[in-house]
Parts: sequence; C-alpha cells; structure tokens
Amino acid sequence: MSKVLLTGFSPFAGESINPSELLVKQFSHKKILNRLVLPVSYEQSFALVKSETQRHHFSDIIMLGQAGGRSKVCPERFSVNLLDSTLPDADQKVFQESKIVESGPEAYRTAFNLADWEIQAKKKSLPLSVSNSAGTYVCNYLAYQVAHHYSHLGIRSLFVHLPYLPEQTLNKQAETPSLEISQMELVLNFIFEQI
Repeated sequence: MSKVLLTGFSPFAGESINPSELLVKQFSHKKILNRLVLPVSYEQSFALVKSETQRHHFSDIIMLGQAGGRSKVCPERFSVNLLDSTLPDADQKVFQESKIVESGPEAYRTAFNLADWEIQAKKKSLPLSVSNSAGTYVCNYLAYQVAHHYSHLGIRSLFVHLPYLPEQTLNKQAETPSLEISQMELVLNFIFEQI
C-alpha cells in the first residue's frame, strides 16, 4: 500500500490563506503517512522534505501549491531545472535564469499517467486539467529537487497546483478564476485513488 507524504505551502505574495495549506491540514486519506506545511522558501522547503524522508519511508510524495489564475486543479507533468522569478521567497531570495542543480537534467517527468487521469476525471466531471510546467518559482524548485533526489530510489512524486479559493478573489480583478475547497478535495481524493 502507498505511504504518502503530503505537502503544502503557507500563504505568500500578500495572501492571508493558501488552499494548499488548508488541504494539507484537513484532507484525510488512509494512504497519508505524514504531512508538512512548508514555507515558500527555496532552501527551507526542500530541507524540511529531506528531513522527513530521512525519518520515514514514503512510496510517494505529493506536493500541493497555489497557482492563482488557474480554474482547475492541475497535476504537473514536468519540473524543470530552472529558477526564474522576480518574486522574492520567504527568505527574500530572488533567482533569475538559474539552474537548480548545475549538472542535473533539464527536466523530470512524473511517473504517473496524467493523460489517463484527465480522461477519467472528465468522465466524473471533476475539475482537473493536466499542466506541463510547474513554473520557475519555489513550487518548481521543490518538485525538481524531490524528483532529482528520490526518483532513482523508486519514490514517485507529483506536484499539484491549486486555484485560488473564492474568498481570495474578492479584491482581485473581476473574473479571476477560483474553486471551492470542497471541489479541490474531490479532485485530491481522486488523485489519491490513482496512486
């Protein structure tokens, strides 16, 4: 049976909540062995995951993060060996046009069959849409580091981006996409049934 580490991030970029943090705290599934809420920090996020994997044996690491502007839950097909953002992390660090691992491959692809998931989710009318890029900020950094350090050990990993919650869009531009947390839970439960 799968033994999963589930991670999410604390609020960032002026937000007071982060749907990934809320889901990590409240989502329940028998496959979850442990859970972590991570700071939006390049250095600290992976250090905490690394420490946790030294204490427990996980078969899978599922990472959640917020991606404002998306309307559906988005499993990410690739993490890329690139940091490129003007947004500082929690430690006020900014990286542009930088490699995550100097000698590492350009990208890692998740071991999960996301195309099949998307077909199944559509049949169930679940708001899931496969994305090909985890971006170039802390989410991608964490996803790449996890894949780089653990895929050769047979530990599968996946990054999943979440839309804003409706309450996060109240002071944003009209028509900013959002999704109720209950819908995110349904998709996350579907994902856990696939692993």
